[in-house]
Parts: sequence; structure tokens; C-alpha cells
Amino acid sequence: MSAAAADRGKWGSPLEFVLSCLSYAVGLGNVWRFPYLCYRNGGGAFLVPHTIMLFLAGLPLFFLELVVGQYSSLGPSEAFKMMAPLFQGLGLATLVVIILVTIYYHIIIAWTILYAVDSFKAELPWGSCAYDFNTENCFSQLEDLKCIASETTSDEWYEYHTTAPISESLVLGWNATLAENKEHPLMTFWNQSCHSVVSLCTSRGLVALPNNRTHCFNTTLSQNVTAASLHSLLGRVLSSEEYYSRFVLGAGYGADWEHWGGIQWRVLVCLLVAWIIAAICLVKGVASAGKVMYFTALYPYVVLFALLIRGATLEGAADGIFYYISPQWETLSKAAVWGDAASQVFYALGLGCGSLVTLSSYSNFHNNCHRDAVIVTIVNCLTSILAGFSIFAVLGFLAHHMGVSVPDVVQSGPGLAFVAYPEAVLHMPQPQLWAVMFFFMLFCLGLGSQIAGLESITTAIMDKWPKLRAHKALVGVGTCACCFIAGIPMCFEGGVYLFTLLDWNSAAWSILIIGIAETVLIGWVYGPNRFLENIAEMGMKLPWAVKMYWKSCWVVMSPLLLLGILIFSLYEFTPAYYGTYFFPQWVDGIGWLLGAVSVIPLPLMAMYRIYKRREKGMELLKPTEDWGPAHLREKIMNDSHKESKFNYLGHDNTACEFDVINSQGMNI
Repeated sequence: MSAAAADRGKWGSPLEFVLSCLSYAVGLGNVWRFPYLCYRNGGGAFLVPHTIMLFLAGLPLFFLELVVGQYSSLGPSEAFKMMAPLFQGLGLATLVVIILVTIYYHIIIAWTILYAVDSFKAELPWGSCAYDFNTENCFSQLEDLKCIASETTSDEWYEYHTTAPISESLVLGWNATLAENKEHPLMTFWNQSCHSVVSLCTSRGLVALPNNRTHCFNTTLSQNVTAASLHSLLGRVLSSEEYYSRFVLGAGYGADWEHWGGIQWRVLVCLLVAWIIAAICLVKGVASAGKVMYFTALYPYVVLFALLIRGATLEGAADGIFYYISPQWETLSKAAVWGDAASQVFYALGLGCGSLVTLSSYSNFHNNCHRDAVIVTIVNCLTSILAGFSIFAVLGFLAHHMGVSVPDVVQSGPGLAFVAYPEAVLHMPQPQLWAVMFFFMLFCLGLGSQIAGLESITTAIMDKWPKLRAHKALVGVGTCACCFIAGIPMCFEGGVYLFTLLDWNSAAWSILIIGIAETVLIGWVYGPNRFLENIAEMGMKLPWAVKMYWKSCWVVMSPLLLLGILIFSLYEFTPAYYGTYFFPQWVDGIGWLLGAVSVIPLPLMAMYRIYKRREKGMELLKPTEDWGPAHLREKIMNDSHKESKFNYLGHDNTACEFDVINSQGMNI
């Protein structure tokens, strides 16, 4: 290994690289984002566009980025520039995206730390309604179970119904069950204490049935009996949802875009701790980080399977799972659903952010990244589906006990995972232990993805200024410090609005444009045949049918599919909102600006290369002399004289081939 290569670092083994890709790709996007997108887009129907996008766009781009990084041993900023000078801005665009994502993504890690700390308390705070931040609408499933257990025999129900106006149909139904219902009244939890269902229904001019603790019924004499759920009548909000929205986020205290509210000091401290941990991991480098990946990549599956098993045993879980797997086909006609599927694939796999190019740039030149791409993509998809089963089982349980449909349990949004999963933990033996394990799992998932993103940023800096490699620790610490400062506004009571705006725009339509640019570069400029030859140089022998699959994806299917989704997504674009709060128009403008900043480097750097006139005509679309494997590039750079360079090329077939490839034009 050359000194330069040694300075840059290498993975200790091919397995470490696979695990690092798994740790990066299998992250919070699977556990946090995928379930809420299914929740928002009709359950099982979302799996159809998601699967199509995964294999026609996600996997081809994933493999493409791994090849670029491994073949060149460079980060995206330098690699794409050398492949075609006109596409110099592509690497910078991916850098802007990963910077924006890294800043707001770390807030989620801060939340997991806050939850983990509170998990050590004798009573898990999201399971109770007895805190200052709770409202009278707070509903605790644990407290409700205590109310049910306190039910005693009483004549209240009988006395009430001797005078209440009721319909004949209701009377017939009640008479058939009176002998089996001796314990009255039915009790439920509301406004910090237990109340009888009878009294709650009466206060709203309705009546209660003897076997129904979740609904009230109309008191008219008509045969058309209607029911209303207590959940909607009382405006109930799960205690876990209030803990997340009011305590963790500080939302609900009147903050908006005009009044940002006070700072959430606990979140700020957790954010600082999260960035300190990230900085320590970054300073250690890929050689040390690879060892940690053995744990961070595998441990989450233990917890996910445990939560799935527990969730499946809860009463009503089947309803949630049925909603999850039952496709609502009418949603497939909405472009927004396909746009969400595309953004989720890009988000979950980490495409268009430069991180995969960076990770693979530390791989051995002859590593089988084709195998790695297939394994990671399939495991990523299965992990998303597994997380969906876990979370919808819990939603089914909650819907059953609250007397509502699955979509009405909690608000659809990023906080879904911070409501449903913690609620599941409450119903497990030793809930504190499982809470610590779960939030440590989320922390591992988030940190694994973040380290890869931060490596992309620091690698881009050190590839641009190689002398900084001697000060890698300072570069890493400085990067983390800047990102921490940029994330401070999201620690205020109104910070969730900025978080939502970044999530809505930074990894949405702009990242589709980056994906289109990558496929155009490989499929139409650099050439798929030449790209497949580069793959063969690295020792990967692909069958003819597999080559045809990759070529058809890079040249036709991926760019056309992404272009179509981009057009329809922009046509039906919905401005960002949080819950019932819709952002002002000037905030929507900022959102568009955030998306535009991610793609502006593409045309700007193209015009810069044309203006500088370092390359003319077709030279802008051809690889530069520096493009190629690192070991050949270093040999050429180390030749002190032009004559000795040509002599060397004349006596080394591999180097001659490298020189000939660089002299060719477009090869499609």
C-alpha cells in the first residue's frame, strides 16, 4: 500500500465494508420514516411503488455509486469531476445534500438520547398523564387498564337506563346481555382519573351500552342507531404522543414561525452529547469504525424481532397488521405516493448523498461490491418491512383499546416511531430494560448513518486539500462543531417546524435530480460499456443477463422513471406542514430554496468549466487524465519526467489500457 493510500485509510476486511453499508443504509429511515410513509399513503399499497422504485432505481444507483468510489478511491467531489468535467457540480450537489441531512438527522439522535435517559426512571414518563406537560385530554393505556381493574358491581348502570330515552332496537340488544353483565359501571381513564363510561356518555347527551367501553350511542327513538367513539368525543391524545410533542419537542406551547418560543435545554444538551460521540467516532477513522459496525449493524435486529413478537401477541394487533398489508389500490393513482416511494428509497439507501461513494472509496480495489450492493439493498428492504410489521401491530392494539380505526390512533408524521414503539415497550415485562435497549438501538441506527455522512463531508474536504489529511482529527471535530451550531435552532419549541421543513425539502425532489444526473453521466456520457469494463477490471465477472439489466437501468429505466416521478411530484407538490399547522408562504419559499441549493451546483459548475476553457468541446464529456484506479494514478503522478512516464506505460499492459481508455470518447 502506498503512503497516500495508507494516509487515506482502508477497511480492515470486506465484511467490515458490508457491515458499514448496512449500518449506513439500514438506519432510522427504516424504523422511523418507512412506517409513517406507509401510514400516510394507504398502508400496503405503498409497498408496490416502493418495491418498483427499489429495483429499477434504488439498486442500480446503489451499485453505481459503489463502483465509482471503489474504482477511483476518491470521494464524490473529485470522482465525478474526473469522469466528466462538465459534471463537476454533481459531487458538490451530493455534498450539499448530505450536509443538510446530517444537520437535521442528528436531532433525531438527540431525541433518542433523551428517551434513553428517561428510560432509567422508576416510571416511564411517556406512560403516565401525571406530569406538568400533560393536558386533560391525555390518555394513558396503563392507567386505563387500572381503571378497568377497579370496576365493581353497581346499580348505577341499571338506575341510569330506567329513565334514559332509548330506542327499541337498543332495548332488545340490552335485554339479551343483562344476565351476563353484572359488573357496572364500565370505567375508563380521562382527565387524570377514572370515570364511568355512563357518566361520560351522559355528559354529552348520549347513552352507553353494557358491553362497550369505547363508544357512546345516540338517544333518539329512531331505528338508525349511530355510535361515536369516546376517543373522538373526549379529544384523547396518547400519553406517549404528549410526551413526544410537548415534552421532547416543546410543541403545543404556541410557538410558530413568527414566534420561535424558548429553547429546550434538555434537547440542546442531548444534541451536544450526540455530536461529541460522533466526533470521537470520526476521529478514530474507518479502520476503527469498521470494528464497531459488527455490533451496530446486527444489534438492531434483535430488538426489532423482540418488539415484533411482543406486538403480535397484543390484543387487536391483527387489525393493525391487516391495515399494513391490505393495499388501497386507489392511492397508486396519486403521484405523491410514487414521489414518497422514490424519496424513501433514496433516503433509506442513502443515495445521492455521496456517502456510498465515500464508503466504497476505502475498499480494496478487487472487492466484490456487486454482491455487496445486492445484499445491502435486499436487507434494507426487508428491514423496512419488518419495522412496519412491528409498528402496525402496536397501532392495531391501540386502535382496539381506544375504539378507533388504525389511521386515527396517532398523527401521521416523523414522530410515529416515537409514539407507537414506546407504547409497545410499556406493555413488555421489565419495560425500563426494553426501553433502554430500544432507544440504544435507535441511537446505533442513527449514529451508523451519521458517521458515513460525516465521512463524506470530511473526505470531500481532505480530497480537495490533501495536506489536511495530516490533521484529520481537527477536520472531523471542526465539521461536527459547525453542524452542531447549525442544529441549535431545532432545539427551540418551534424547532420541529424547521426540522419538518428540512426533511420535506432536502431529501425530496432535489435528490431525484441528482439521481437523474448520475444515471445520465454513466448511461449517456461515460458509457455503460466502459463502466462495465471498469467493473471487470476490479475482478467482478457478471453474466450477460445481469449486464443487460444494469445497462437497461442506467440508460433507460432509471432516468426515465426518476424523471417521470420528478415531474409529477413537482406538479402535485404539497407545501410542508406539521400536524394541523400549515407553514406561511414565505416559509414554503425557504423550503424551495433549500431544495434548489442542493442542485444549483450542477449548472453553476458546468458553466464554470466552460468559462475556464480548460476543456473544449467533447473534452468536457470525457474522463480527465487523472481518472482511473488509485494505484495507477499514483504511479503516473510519481513519474518526475514525461519521458519516463511514456516508457513506463509502454512496459505495463494494465497502465497502457488505462491510458487508452482515458483517450476514448463517449462509449454507449
